[in-house]
Amino acid sequence: SSSSSSSSNNNNNNNHNTAYILCHHNRESYLRKFLLDSYPIESHLDCDNHLEDLLNAEIAAETISNADEAIDFVTWTFYYFRLSQNPNYY
Repeated sequence: SSSSSSSSNNNNNNNHNTAYILCHHNRESYLRKFLLDSYPIESHLDCDNHLEDLLNAEIAAETISNADEAIDFVTWTFYYFRLSQNPNYY
């Protein structure tokens, strides 16, 4: 396994954040390129078949208890972000 780290420094608050990604050595260059370069990605949440499973799991966990919370939950997903940026893909 290999690990890479990426850090971000917010000058306003002088905070330092570090993220560690653990991966197999053969994936390190791909992930490093993915993190450091502009690399377009799309969500692979299969909404045609699995969105209801995702929402049902959140309802069972009592994270979602009504329709407004379900809509709010979906708007925080990467799928929703990419849908609004690239609707023809979906």
